[in-house]
Amino acid sequence: MTTGAQPYSAGGFVKKVNNCNGFIATNTGLVAVTVNDRVLYPGTPGTVNGDSITIGGNFGEIYLGNIRIVFAAGAGPEVTIEQKYYILDKVII
Repeated sequence: MTTGAQPYSAGGFVKKVNNCNGFIATNTGLVAVTVNDRVLYPGTPGTVNGDSITIGGNFGEIYLGNIRIVFAAGAGPEVTIEQKYYILDKVII
């Protein structure tokens, strides 16, 4: 399952969903954004999204890290984050 793409325009930490397995970050703004120390450059305004990155694990793994966003100075900051998570089945022993 995924959360759907959620836009962010302020720096800081993104709250992770329960059982988060990974996430996709896409620069949809007009300035560079750093996500977990990786710089994502903007695309061409009005035509193409900017750089993106995918952080994920294998089946059954839970992502324990943070999702940290830092924007470069300038107008039009935006990044979309889509988190992937598991719905765990109840196990009866």
